[in-house]
Parts: sequence; structure tokens; C-alpha cells
Amino acid sequence: MEVNFAWTLRRTARESWKDEVFGQAARLAFYHFLGLFPFLLLAVLVLMRFEHSGARLLETLDSSLRRVFPVSAASVVTGFLAQVSSRANREEIGVAALGSMWAAFNGTWAVMAGLNSAYEVEDRRSWWKITLIAGGLTVALGLLGFIALGLLLFGARIGLMTEFGAAWRILHWAVIAVLLLVAFALLYRFGPDLEDMRFRWGTPGAAIAVFLWISTSLVFRAYAERAASKYDLAYGSLASAALLMLWFYVTGVAILIGGEVNSEIENAAAQNGHPDARRPGERRPGGRPAPRVEPPDH
Repeated sequence: MEVNFAWTLRRTARESWKDEVFGQAARLAFYHFLGLFPFLLLAVLVLMRFEHSGARLLETLDSSLRRVFPVSAASVVTGFLAQVSSRANREEIGVAALGSMWAAFNGTWAVMAGLNSAYEVEDRRSWWKITLIAGGLTVALGLLGFIALGLLLFGARIGLMTEFGAAWRILHWAVIAVLLLVAFALLYRFGPDLEDMRFRWGTPGAAIAVFLWISTSLVFRAYAERAASKYDLAYGSLASAALLMLWFYVTGVAILIGGEVNSEIENAAAQNGHPDARRPGERRPGGRPAPRVEPPDH
């Protein structure tokens, strides 16, 4: 299968603007920001039952978050956890779980809407089916998040962070990349209303979304460290929260652009006559092959 990458890139850029990817990413940023704190609180409360030292857990989270978030944004998160983890109880676990699930569910639903726009399909699934899919994806993504935190905690506990500093940093990003690849592939497979969506058509966008997320996170963190004083002047005490929201915005853009890439790659394959590809807006219930697109006569 031959794909014209320059054509695909131009189409992706044009369709991303047409589908209002950047506006939809702002919606995602809002829900992810609301869901982050209760999710991390829930994660800390659960993991602390298996970890005797709460200080070690917070230290691990702080070190891990500072490699991903801008430094000031990471301080907001870890400062919040340090305050609440010492006085949290079972009732607060329930509140944290409900708050995290509500925000994460709405964020997943927003991703599904954005992916439907990318594939130019109208969601015809019943409300209960959409709810079940969004709920299932939310739970799956939450479990991946718990796995990531558990692996990072385990690495810190056996001394990888201190004894193998460089190797640990590489492993840290490798774990994040693999889990993100799985998470994005699940979103692209089950999010849009495409009954016979193949994983093969969701993998390229997932890989590109992971690359975009990691690279833009690193660039944004470096930018935030240099521009921190300017944000302090503009936002005052809310500067760290503003940077965190911008980081979530960047994350949402990466997710949605990955979906646009998948749509355009499959579109290009369909135009080249690939029997298992569909064009945007096309449905093939039951897996019927897409019709071959003949080149126009000149």
C-alpha cells in the first residue's frame, strides 16, 4: 500500500481545522483538569494501602510528574496530594471516585465526538450503547493509569530511580509511551461510530499521537520554565493552574490529531483501491469491502 505522506499531511492539517480540533481540545482540557485531582487522590489512597511509606509514594509521584508536567504545574498537583492524603478517609475515597469518573466519562465522551467528526460520521448509536462504550473506555483508561503509577512506584521502591538514573528516565518514558499507545488505540478503535473498525487503521494515528504528546510535552515544559515569570505576571497565583490547563490542551490536540491522521491514511488507502479501507463518512457494517475508487479519466 502506497500512501502519499505529503498529501496526507496537508489533508490532516486542513481537516483538523475544519473539524475544530483545537476547540474540541479545549473541551477535553476542561474535563481532564477536573478529573485529574480526584483521580490522583483516588490512586494515592488505593496505592498507599500497598505501600507502607506515604512519603515514598508522594516522592515518586512528584519525580514522575515533574518529568511530564511543567515544574510549577507538577508542584500544584503534588502539593494538593500532600495536603489531602494525610487526612483522607473512606468517605473521601468514594467522593474522589465519583468526581474522577464523572469528569473522565465526559472527557471520553468528548473524545468520541471529536473522532466522529474526524471520520465524518454521525453517531447513530443509541444513548445506552454510547454510555456503555464511554464508561468502558473510561474504566480501561483509568486502569492503565493505575498500572502506570504502580509500575513507577515499584521502580522507585526497588531503587531504580536512584541507582540507575539515566536508565530509569528512559524506562519512565518507555512505560508512558507503551501505555499511551494502548490507550489511544482503544480510543480510536471503539470511540467513533464505525462498526467494523480495524485496529490496523488505528495504529498509525496512535503512534503519531504518542509522538506528538511526548515531544510537545517536553517542548511545552521547557517553554513553561522559561516563560514562568510572564505567566506569574499575567495570572498571579493562578499561573500554575493555567499552565496545567494548557498542558491538557496540548494533550487533547495530540489525541484528536491522531484520529484525523487515521482517517486520512485510511482515506488514502481507499483511493488506492485497498479492499479493507473506507473513505471518510463511509460505513461498512459487517465488514463489506469498500468499493474500488477508479481514477478519473482525462
